[in-house]
Amino acid sequence: MSSRTQVDGKCASIHRPNIIIFYTDDQGFGDRQKYHDWLLDMPNFEEVAANGMDFSDGHTASGVCSPSRFALLTGEYWFRHNPARDVVVSNAHPYVMDAKTTLPKVLKSVGYKTYMSGKWHLGMKFDEDNFDAGIYGGPIDGGFDSYFGIPASMDFGNVAFIRDKLFETPPTFWSQRHGNELWSCRHNVSACNTWNLRGYMKQKAPGFAKRISPTWDPRYCAPNITAEAIHFMDIHMKTHGEDVPFFLYTALSSPHKPHVPHPDWEGHNKLKFGNYADFLEQTDYHLGQILANMGKWDITDNTLLIISSDNGPEDKQLFQKSGGLLSAWIYRNGKRSLFEGGHRVPFLMQWPKIIPAGAMNDHTVNQVDLVATLAEMTGATLKKGDAYDSHSFWRAVCDPAGATPKQVRAGQPMVFEVPKSVSGAGPGIGIRCRNKKVLYAENQWWMFDLKSDPREKTNIMHEQKKEFDSLKDLLFEIIRKGFSPATAVCH
Repeated sequence: MSSRTQVDGKCASIHRPNIIIFYTDDQGFGDRQKYHDWLLDMPNFEEVAANGMDFSDGHTASGVCSPSRFALLTGEYWFRHNPARDVVVSNAHPYVMDAKTTLPKVLKSVGYKTYMSGKWHLGMKFDEDNFDAGIYGGPIDGGFDSYFGIPASMDFGNVAFIRDKLFETPPTFWSQRHGNELWSCRHNVSACNTWNLRGYMKQKAPGFAKRISPTWDPRYCAPNITAEAIHFMDIHMKTHGEDVPFFLYTALSSPHKPHVPHPDWEGHNKLKFGNYADFLEQTDYHLGQILANMGKWDITDNTLLIISSDNGPEDKQLFQKSGGLLSAWIYRNGKRSLFEGGHRVPFLMQWPKIIPAGAMNDHTVNQVDLVATLAEMTGATLKKGDAYDSHSFWRAVCDPAGATPKQVRAGQPMVFEVPKSVSGAGPGIGIRCRNKKVLYAENQWWMFDLKSDPREKTNIMHEQKKEFDSLKDLLFEIIRKGFSPATAVCH
């Protein structure tokens, strides 16, 4: 049998491995030991890269968290349901209920058990006067069999752990911000009493950190999320063994602010670079815990591990100290931006059964395409209208050398979005076809050729006006009519 026949057979076959998505929060493309070996100690990310596939052109669908997470789990762009493209707070409209389908529902249709541990941030509804009444529109209603985590970020809304559809310890304490940290009033009772905190939080900070569980301590958030992810794996393997595949979505709260590493990780960075570097290294440690548990159950060879982040790094992390950490690496800007630093992120895959070790992959891939990709891989059926912004890049994984543009995202336009409030009051949206990218940011339109100008320094919209107009028209056609693989094609 020829090698080409073997590859085609591998790509055509139905595969149903265990699937783990390890999703970090605000980790930039450059926030890896690969790019800062002298500064960062993050061996587990590099172990996955060495044993699997490292995508150099991997993207989120947005420069902020809620739209990225929505696209990953639904295969739809956020703007179709939230025209302002705003990030949601903890107690908000449950947008996942508006989607045609979700990734866990797709995988359940072909026999998977589905688990989530971590940050949701897609909206859920609960009664703030009666937390025991339960939660609607969260991960369980979105298709997960079991859930443990937090409603949104550690500095957003009501902060407490949820198990399935109930708060474990309801967020009944009004909170106070202390610089970059978030603590309950029990840590500073006198300040709470003298500052009239309850009234202040209602009037001055609606939608942000309002109430916290009495037992909340942000330093233990990421460790608890990881421990529950491991618990889900253990329970699944004890109950089902290898007879039933599982999907585990582990969405850490790190290295998103507040940068509050666990006490064991404070000052861990060898150059004492600060809490952000400590938090990154702690995040890597949690990845190592997941890898170790895969090894304990001897499921590494039959597990597809996907690692990525929800958007680029906070602006403060773009360049720290002279000669310091370049969190977005060579790319322009960071979180909340439509420039590359906002949505080009770490994107790794490991699956020894299919993916050769040490593979570098230059294909353009996007998290919005994971629904279609995993559906094709597992043989799941997407009904008409399901995940209609998602385009499978399975060929880029199983046959990167032989994949044609029509078989991967390069042949289809890729849309990026950010809230209008951070785009300069404009559309807050952009499009990329192959290496050409058009976007609205900083109160104007831009066009770049990413092949010759990956740092996005030269605006070529006037020099290439015909192509600029064509891409801009295509962008608004996709927004107006929806995505159609038959018509929305890069020429």
